[in-house]
Amino acid sequence: MNNKKLNNKLVYLLAFIIPIVILLCAYYIIGIYPFGDKTLLFRDLNGQYISYFSDFRNSIVGDGSLLYSFTKEMGGNMFGLSAYYTLSPLNIIFALFLKNMLAEALMVLILLKIGLSGLTASIFFKKNFKEYGYFSLIFSTAYALMAYNIVYQSNIMWLDGVLLLPLVLLGINNLIKKNNIKLYVTTLALAIITNFYIGFIICIFTTLYFIYRLVVSIENKDLDRKYLFEKIKYFVMGSIFGGLLSAFALLPTVFALSGGKAKFEFFTAPIEANYSFFDIISKFYINGLGNRDILVTLPNIYCGILILILAILYFFNRKVRLFEKISSIVMIFILLISFYVNKIDFIWHGFNKPVGFPYRYSFVFSFFILLLAYRSYISLKDVSKRSILVILVGIICVSALVYRGSYAYLSHKQIILSVMFAVLYCILLFIKKSSIKFDFIITLILALVLFIELGISGYEVFRDLKYLPRDKFVNYIDDVGSVINGIKADDNSFYRIEKTFNYNLNDPMLLNYNGITHFSSVYKLETKDFIGKMGFIATDAWFLYDIGSTSVANSLLNIKYIVIKAENAHLYNDSYKLIARKNGMCIYENTKTLPLGFMVNDDILNLNINNEKDLFKVQNDILNSMTGNKENYYDRVDNYKVKLSNAYKKDNSYVKKDTDKPASINISFNAKNENPMYLYLGVDDLKQGEIFLNNEKISYFSVNNHKIMPLGSFKPGENVDIRIDLKEDTFNLDNLYLESLNSNKFDNTYNKISKDDYKLTSYDNNHIKGEVTSTKDSNILYTSIPWDDGWKVTIDGKETEKLKVMDSLIGIKVPEGKHNVEFTFMPKGLVVGSAISIITLAGVVIGFIVTRKKAS
Repeated sequence: MNNKKLNNKLVYLLAFIIPIVILLCAYYIIGIYPFGDKTLLFRDLNGQYISYFSDFRNSIVGDGSLLYSFTKEMGGNMFGLSAYYTLSPLNIIFALFLKNMLAEALMVLILLKIGLSGLTASIFFKKNFKEYGYFSLIFSTAYALMAYNIVYQSNIMWLDGVLLLPLVLLGINNLIKKNNIKLYVTTLALAIITNFYIGFIICIFTTLYFIYRLVVSIENKDLDRKYLFEKIKYFVMGSIFGGLLSAFALLPTVFALSGGKAKFEFFTAPIEANYSFFDIISKFYINGLGNRDILVTLPNIYCGILILILAILYFFNRKVRLFEKISSIVMIFILLISFYVNKIDFIWHGFNKPVGFPYRYSFVFSFFILLLAYRSYISLKDVSKRSILVILVGIICVSALVYRGSYAYLSHKQIILSVMFAVLYCILLFIKKSSIKFDFIITLILALVLFIELGISGYEVFRDLKYLPRDKFVNYIDDVGSVINGIKADDNSFYRIEKTFNYNLNDPMLLNYNGITHFSSVYKLETKDFIGKMGFIATDAWFLYDIGSTSVANSLLNIKYIVIKAENAHLYNDSYKLIARKNGMCIYENTKTLPLGFMVNDDILNLNINNEKDLFKVQNDILNSMTGNKENYYDRVDNYKVKLSNAYKKDNSYVKKDTDKPASINISFNAKNENPMYLYLGVDDLKQGEIFLNNEKISYFSVNNHKIMPLGSFKPGENVDIRIDLKEDTFNLDNLYLESLNSNKFDNTYNKISKDDYKLTSYDNNHIKGEVTSTKDSNILYTSIPWDDGWKVTIDGKETEKLKVMDSLIGIKVPEGKHNVEFTFMPKGLVVGSAISIITLAGVVIGFIVTRKKAS
């Protein structure tokens, strides 16, 4: 008995270690650090997640907040983002690594999650089947290294759901067999907490799996309504308890996501097929993967050729009852039709079409196939040798058809290699059935061959992916990070920093500074719209400072420091003072920075900028509403000349004459004075173009790069040439705005409103405290804090109403005189959600204790 327990523990250990070793071998071959100069940073892991994990690391080492951060979209509720990306308890690993070693922390974390996937699968097979031993490593390793985990490992936050799935389903088995819901409740709650998105997927599959197991379990029983009711009762109770236990994370997440970008395309999209139905067969082979394929690929369902053969043999197994086979076919059909029909596919993805990385639930299909394969293997004696031969012939015939097809992710070499593995597996299975004497050796060979196959599969995926060189990440963190840290060391007041270059679109989170640049699936639409109205880039996916907007916009948004590459220095005017040069970068200070908050006229409450297309008028109206005046801060340049090269004008469009030759729109004018100049192209249907200033490229214009462009200052009478090179056959241009900022008028307004500032006495991400003086003409405290229901504001200790300014920012009406104003943030729903979770936990624990006492 002791030996058996020891063996089981050793199997668990190997189930954890073997996938890690195989994956490390693949990393070694492709040159992932420390075996080479590459990192695992790729696509969204490099473009988004690395910054979220950096921000998370800052929070747990005491230099940030898990609740709210000014590194996110001017300032944003972190709970929705945390619930999607960083709530996994395993992420504590990031605290053990320096910031410039985050790529190595990610590799360790991926290896850990892959290993744990093998371990939890092994635990499931041990608890679910009587037959268990070293052979189970075939199936646990296949689960850990299935295509989903290999292809989507850069989406590291999804892997928690993968490693928890076997335990959730084991909880369902316990529920049906023993009416015991402890494991189900605990693991379901963990799945939802670690990633609510994959948690939702697991909830759907758990329901299907419960029905499947319940149906299979009642085959040999009389249809007992009491039995059915009892099992359904425990399932519903367990599901509710699991959901309530996760309420502390789920409820504030729901509030944080409200007002976000989700469109719920399930309700508007027509019913369509996602692909040609029989193309799914190609994904059972060893597949490769191109950089683009990862965004549009078919479901990642490969988990080994041996697993496929055994899963097919399940249906030839005489020991498996017909009713169970039919139930399994129904389950497979439901999952396949989910892949195939877009509307059903949307349901799995939260009623939305996923943006890249499709079929994010395909791991549940792989696990179910593994379940059938395991069931088939342990009763292999009940499968005829003829069935093995039939399956082999079938695989060869189908492969011949697949070979004639054309798939970006599947080469002829990979098809041939897969068939060779199929032949080898069938020979080994044939021998295994023929000779009990060599059973252990054959099992060992099967396992080793599968491990090699899975390693090859991983290599085939990894080899063509464009992983980021390690030195590029480390050098950026060290060089730019030292510049940012230097600014923060010299100035401990509240301000925002921005840069005209980026590692990714979440540099504020990556390098831990307050900024406006942000890219995620979790943001407030009104914040995005406001940033766009201020003349910065604001798309449906991100908002970006880029080369900046106007001096007015920078001042209103408390952007005090701008870090630029030297070549862009001419775009910055007298409002900016060069204070330092370091590591090839120039640091400019905005000498007219307005504070986080200041007192303004109550006209600001009536200002609506949502429908205004002239962004210079937006800024003009904001300044006038703050002061109660009527000034024109911008002077329009109308006397410019337009010259077309290989193009002609048709309505509001410029069209190429000869589509094979370059075409451009040339705009020239003479500067009237030294006031800073700006360009804005008013366009509804955006086309691509490059913008040149005096023959020097300053920007690329596209649907993702639409903004006010600073042109710099010029001497009176100096000729200014702007050239727009057309990158498409047409270029739409509804309005062209060339404006100069009247510096004297803006200086006067700045001097007036900056005097009535909100003087901060203390601040952090969740708490801001300061003093302000209100007058009759300036009784509204304007802040550049984005609106969020989680902010509570008090004046002299008494809670007061928040006012929504320009449909996006927080304003406060302050009585005349000097007052203390305090902002405190608590995510909406966190207190209530935590109370629900605590009460549920107490109730569940008491219920378990009472049940145990009754049982004893």
